Amino acid sequence: MEIAFTQNLKQEEAVRLIFTKFDPRNGFTPADVFKILNESGYKFLLTDIRRAMHSLTNCKEPFLEKMSTMRKGAFTKPNHTWRIKK
Repeated sequence: MEIAFTQNLKQEEAVRLIFTKFDPRNGFTPADVFKILNESGYKFLLTDIRRAMHSLTNCKEPFLEKMSTMRKGAFTKPNHTWRIKK
């Protein structure tokens, strides 16, 4: 699926856009977001995606919340999932 981004897109803006556009009912892992961005032609490091998701969870007005469910992520290591905070 093609996603239109501006040239100067920051990682947090990319993560926010992915969550609002795809509405993950079961949550997304950082690896899920990384895969969607890479398939759309945007090259962010997985570490940058993790950092952005963490920042959007632990800010003054959180956009994301970390769920207790885990799924297999990069390198088959279990990863927490995140969803839009209600």
